[in-house]
Amino acid sequence: MKILHTSDWHLGHTFHRSPLIEEHRQFIDELLDYVRTENIDALLVCGDIYDSTVPTAESTTLLDQALTRLKQAGVRVILSSGNHDSFRRLRYGSAFFEASGVHLRTTLTDATEPVELNDGTQRVHVYAIPYLAPRLHAGTLGVEPTHRAVLGAATDAIRADVAERRTRGEGADRIIVMSHATVSNTFGSDGNNSADTTPRSDSERDISVGGIDWVPASLFDGFDYVALGHIHKRYPVTDTIRYSGSPLGFSFSEETNRNGAYLIELTSESKPTITGHEWDTRV
Repeated sequence: MKILHTSDWHLGHTFHRSPLIEEHRQFIDELLDYVRTENIDALLVCGDIYDSTVPTAESTTLLDQALTRLKQAGVRVILSSGNHDSFRRLRYGSAFFEASGVHLRTTLTDATEPVELNDGTQRVHVYAIPYLAPRLHAGTLGVEPTHRAVLGAATDAIRADVAERRTRGEGADRIIVMSHATVSNTFGSDGNNSADTTPRSDSERDISVGGIDWVPASLFDGFDYVALGHIHKRYPVTDTIRYSGSPLGFSFSEETNRNGAYLIELTSESKPTITGHEWDTRV
């Protein structure tokens, strides 16, 4: 089974007031060529599909065309909302899209409703955690209004759902989690995640709460692969926790980034094989 990890498309973004609609069209064309060539089974888009909570007509049309072409190519698509997206707008028509193989995950409840991928040899459950603003969700979860507490509660809920499905005989061979957050694997002298060296760029919107915007990678322990969005540079936090980065450079601070994606190949007999891919499209 082949799964392509992307994020942060930011459809509608402008570069110093110049629209990037043509560059985004080129990226979509290149994406479609790649998924056909590689026979991709599923595409992940880990948040910030749009650049604005009120996307332009051109942006919504481009997404509609991209999803239509992906469906025609036989690719399942799983999209989660990011901090730039309006989860209410993105969720519109989700039941209809679900029947078409496009799975929208935009709410806290959605995080424990996995998308099942099954190629006849293995069953994969993909849990997509949308961006969870701490002040908005902490009360519901009964935790402190911090990114660490809220995301920790969400990943604990996923683990509980995984365990419950396994007791019912409905478990999966592999668990993939999508998240839109700042995740660090930098350890302090106490052996805990106590520092952050995540590469930032000027086009990433600040999500700090109390001066802190990052969470430790340990929150995702136990999952087979964690597909991250929010940071625009493609790089591994750990071997199995990775940022795909954005498909285009959206600021001068990203000029050295090699924009691309990660291809995850799953077999029933080994660990995931993860390969980086670079897009040719440039701003």
